[in-house]
Amino acid sequence: MTRRWCLLGCLVLAGCGQGPADAPMSGYAEADLVYVAPSASGVLQTVAVRRGDKVARGQALYARHGCAGCHDAAAPDLKQVAVNRSADELRQSILDPNSDVPSAYWRAKATLRNGQTLSGARLNEDTFTVQLRTREGLRSLFKSDIERLELDRSSPMPSFQGKLTAAEVDDLLAYLSRGAK
Repeated sequence: MTRRWCLLGCLVLAGCGQGPADAPMSGYAEADLVYVAPSASGVLQTVAVRRGDKVARGQALYARHGCAGCHDAAAPDLKQVAVNRSADELRQSILDPNSDVPSAYWRAKATLRNGQTLSGARLNEDTFTVQLRTREGLRSLFKSDIERLELDRSSPMPSFQGKLTAAEVDDLLAYLSRGAK
């Protein structure tokens, strides 16, 4: 059997040896996947799991908690998340999403003079207008029509602290490292 390597931001090793499927190599059987990812401190973390088990459980968690409902266009693209973030950063974002919210995901709430309220991502602002990306699409508002504009720097993502076990977070990370779809 030959070795196969796949780079997804973390290193995924499949087929870790030359012997039969139950022969361990460096402590791992060939049927295992070995995820190697840098932690925030730069130390490599290695997690071995049975092929597909963690990924399948992570995919089920992703579906059960409705992650795709937001992570389609309005939230970070989870297909590329493992390329840009370490396992520790992803874990922190899942358990405490307010710990580090990029300004691109801050939300604005505009209360108009006619009483209507609009919420969304503030895309642009100049002297006369504010552009918001709402769930309904792009809205350009004249500042003269806005009674109050509030900026919310918190994450719209709920915290999963206490809602997921450590093992479930690991499963979700395994799924995300495969390019969640």
